[in-house]
Amino acid sequence: MDKTARCLCGALRVIVSADPQRVAICHCTDCQRRSGVPLTCNAHYRTEDVRMEGPSRTYIRDGQQGRK
Repeated sequence: MDKTARCLCGALRVIVSADPQRVAICHCTDCQRRSGVPLTCNAHYRTEDVRMEGPSRTYIRDGQQGRK
């Protein structure tokens, strides 16, 4: 069963066709700043299971351990 997420204006849709490969909780300062809460819960999917429709941008940041 596909799951769909939409941005507030509805221009961007992200559709996933499988369960996440990993679900993780993060409390790094970047995730705190991005979300405005002390910790976040993040689902990670395989690239081939995700389809995006509509305009989008890619943002890259340096992680605390040097990874992008």
